[in-house]
Amino acid sequence: METMTVDAAIKRGRWLLFWIPIFVFLGTMGLFACVFLYLNDGEVIWINVVGTFATLLLPMIFYLLYYFL
Repeated sequence: METMTVDAAIKRGRWLLFWIPIFVFLGTMGLFACVFLYLNDGEVIWINVVGTFATLLLPMIFYLLYYFL
């Protein structure tokens, strides 16, 4: 078993608690934005509403789920 120093543990903790949730947030926002742009023809109103909801709110929900669970 490899020993870990206190400084290495603090670096790893910062990575896990700060950067990974940001990557999760930005990645899901980008994914939903791409799906929204693919589905958006401008004529179907419910796709615009669902796409906007998914692009803006679901990434924040995923961010909070990762951060607190």
